[in-house]
Order: sequence, then C-alpha cells, then structure tokens
Amino acid sequence: MGGSGTNVCLGLRKANEILFGAGSHTQSGTRRYIVILTDGDNTMPTDGNSNANDLNHSEYTAYGFAAQARMGAGIDTEAEMVVEQNASLSRVCDNIKAVKLSNGNDAIHVYTIALGKDVDANKPLLESCASDPSKDYFDAPSKDTLSAAFKAIGTSLSKIRLTR
Repeated sequence: MGGSGTNVCLGLRKANEILFGAGSHTQSGTRRYIVILTDGDNTMPTDGNSNANDLNHSEYTAYGFAAQARMGAGIDTEAEMVVEQNASLSRVCDNIKAVKLSNGNDAIHVYTIALGKDVDANKPLLESCASDPSKDYFDAPSKDTLSAAFKAIGTSLSKIRLTR
C-alpha cells in the first residue's frame, strides 16, 4: 500500500485558480482571502520500497513519476522533487502577495497554519507565505492552538465590511 504525500503548492495554486480563474464570481478590485492549513512538510509519497534505483524513482503523483522529470530538467528523484516543491511554494506565495488592488492593498490576504508536530521544513515557508508573518502565521501543534488560530483568523475576518 502506498504512502501519502503533502504538496502545499498544488493546493495554493488551486485556491488562486478558484479566486481568479475563469468563472470566478468575485468582482475585480475585491480583496480575497486564503487560509493554508497543512499537517506535514512537502513530501513525495512512497511505499517504503522506492529508491533512486527504482525505474520510476517514486510513486505516481500529480507530477507523474519522479523519473519523468515533469517538475523540470534534472529533477528526477523524490528528494529533488521535494526541494522543487518547496521552491515552487515560495514562488507561488511571492506571486500571490505581489498582486495588488488599485488602491495598493494586497489583492489576496494569506493566513497560514502549521498543524501538528510533523511540520518542520514547511514552517519557515508557511511563515514567509503569510501576509503578515507576525499576525497571519500560526503554529498549531495541538487542538487547542488550532482552535486559537481559527478564532484569531475569524476575528480578523469579522472586521471585513461588504460595500457596494
């Protein structure tokens, strides 16, 4: 039976597509919000038998097999794919935070939550991805800290006013 993997960047790309892609029901000039919640570092799924000598170099993922190098030339092992996932997450976060409304405010406000105790490598990435790392990044190793994170986000979002 195969293992599981975490790919935060794919989720963030999908959120961006939903917010700005075809069929988006949000008026232009409207600020949007994303909450990124992950319970693990970016990983590639493996069944424990996969290694650099295997034909495919990984299990099948959204990027295909590692040996197919769909993430870029020379990226054909699980370890290289994780490095690229982290770099890609950083680029997507930077691109999202660079989008501004006509008044100069961020077009997307990003909150990030590192859930559990197995999120070590992603913590700096999640912190830098948050719109304001000191207020919008949450380390939630327990259910109590997760609840506090969502309460803080909810409080922040409750200050939003809809106008016409």
